[in-house]
Amino acid sequence: MIRPKTGVGRVSARFFFPVSAIMILFGCGSPSRPYHYPAEEEVDIRLICSQAYSGAEARHQTWEKKKALWLFIMNDRVTIFFENDRTRVIPLNPEWSLAPGKYPCPG
Repeated sequence: MIRPKTGVGRVSARFFFPVSAIMILFGCGSPSRPYHYPAEEEVDIRLICSQAYSGAEARHQTWEKKKALWLFIMNDRVTIFFENDRTRVIPLNPEWSLAPGKYPCPG
């Protein structure tokens, strides 16, 4: 093994090996808490809130760059309320499993 002439190489080697050993010993363990998978209701809320911005009729509207705040779900339609007091009404998809009611859109 060729040793470096300066002390910088020795210092970095002294630092690298203990740190890498600690990372190997403690970094490869199992996670301390289980993974959180969102509930079906949370997934549907995120999906519907993102649907507010899709479709040809959604482009260049006054609410296009505003944040969706609330979902109002009725039996046959969804009303999305935006932060600039505008709304968009879309038909309710039968695959969405949300009960009628008021839901906040995630941040």
